[in-house]
Amino acid sequence: MTLERTPRKRYLPAVRAKDLRRDKTKPEALVWEKLRAHRFEGLKFKRQMIIGQYIADFCCEELKLIIEIDGSHHHEGIDGARTKYLESKGYNVIRYSNEYILRHLDYFTDDLRSKLNRPLS
Repeated sequence: MTLERTPRKRYLPAVRAKDLRRDKTKPEALVWEKLRAHRFEGLKFKRQMIIGQYIADFCCEELKLIIEIDGSHHHEGIDGARTKYLESKGYNVIRYSNEYILRHLDYFTDDLRSKLNRPLS
């Protein structure tokens, strides 16, 4: 388990998603422990879910909610296009940095809960 992933060559989305589930980063593993098995608000989350040409870190289909955990390799322009695409499919995207998760894991679920209690747009 690492803090960051190393860039890889292109894969078929299903193979890539499986690799991402197996090779999760430390922040992703910590968040997954909070979300898995209906532990957060009784909601079902999936890891590394394929949506079009993208793979979402965590997805709750019931709420059409995607949670992204961003490492230093994320790029605002690319992530902006990705977010725009996911929102066009009806999803709300909430992003957290690796650093936030590592430093404030105890506050992650409270922060997420507060964002869900407001209208998502």
